[in-house]
Amino acid sequence: MVRRTLLRPRAVALNVVVVKAGTGFDSAQGLAERVEELMRQAKLDRKEALKLAAKERGMTRREAYERVLEEKGEADQAEE
Repeated sequence: MVRRTLLRPRAVALNVVVVKAGTGFDSAQGLAERVEELMRQAKLDRKEALKLAAKERGMTRREAYERVLEEKGEADQAEE
C-alpha cells in the first residue's frame, strides 16, 4: 500500500502600505510627528510606521528610533 501525502499551501502574510502622493517626507515635520501620522493614516503599528518614515528619509530604522527619542526628549524639556 502506498501512502500519498497532500501538501497544503502555506499562508503568506503581506503588508502593503499605500501613501498618497505629496504626503511623504516634509523637512519641516519632525520624525516623531511623521511616525504618529503614519500610525493614524495607514493604521500601522509604531514599528512599521517608524520603518517607513526612516525609509522616506534615507536613514536606518535604528537612526530613526534614536532621532525620535531625541525629539521626544527635547519636547519633554520644553514643557518643563
